[in-house]
Amino acid sequence: MERSLEINDNVRIRPLSKEDIPSILEIDGKITAASRSSLDREKINYYLRNPNLCWGAEASGCLIGFMLGDIRGWEFGLSEAGWIEILGVDPSRQRKGVGRALLTAMIDEFKNRGVKTVRVVARWYDPILSFFRAEGFEHGELLSVQKDL
Repeated sequence: MERSLEINDNVRIRPLSKEDIPSILEIDGKITAASRSSLDREKINYYLRNPNLCWGAEASGCLIGFMLGDIRGWEFGLSEAGWIEILGVDPSRQRKGVGRALLTAMIDEFKNRGVKTVRVVARWYDPILSFFRAEGFEHGELLSVQKDL
């Protein structure tokens, strides 16, 4: 049964499907035009294996935003957590509640599945962090370290 949520007269949140892949890639291309994106069909298909953890925002029959997530707990012995992997909102629709509505749908699904922690990984200087901070996200127990070769 498809679940959907209307956020206003023009936008609804719904589970994504494989038919949405071209639109997802188009939105991602608009966002990452200045840098090369690592998002591709294979990665999207990986997340779509669990459709209620992949949400789309649709207006007038067109996809205007998406959020891909996962539930896993195998990293470094951590308990199971919901992971928000990729969020994309068409630049012309940003700052209008679309990302918040996608996040609400994702968090509701995590709660329905008994998940107690939601994690997001981003570059420390990425503007998306201000969105997540505004939504109540705080520093977690993970710290990234790396060595360039």
